Amino acid sequence: MLNGSQNIEYKESWHDEYLKWICGFANAQGSRIYIGVNDDTAVVGLPVSIIIKQPSITAKQMVVMTDIPQRTIERELSVLQKSEVLYRIGAPRTGKWVIAEQMIKE
Repeated sequence: MLNGSQNIEYKESWHDEYLKWICGFANAQGSRIYIGVNDDTAVVGLPVSIIIKQPSITAKQMVVMTDIPQRTIERELSVLQKSEVLYRIGAPRTGKWVIAEQMIKE
C-alpha cells in the first residue's frame, strides 16, 4: 500500500479546495496529485467501475447505462485523463479505455 507522501497525494474525487494543494505541490519538485485514486492506490469512481467491465464503452453509452447526465460523465472522464489515470486508445467510437494502474503503483 502506498499512501500519499511529500511528493505524491491521492484524491478520490475533485473538490475546488484542492487548488490549495496544487499551489503547494507546484512549489515542490516532482510532485504529483492523482485524482480518482484512493490512498490504497486503487482507481475509484463510477466511470472507472464501468470501464473495468467494458473497456470499449463510450461516454454516451455510460449515460444510457447509468442515467447520469452526459456532462457529468464527460467531466469525470476528463479529470481522470488529466490526472493520467485513464487513457483512451483508438477512435472515439471504436477505441477502448485503459486504466494506468502500473503507473499508480510506482
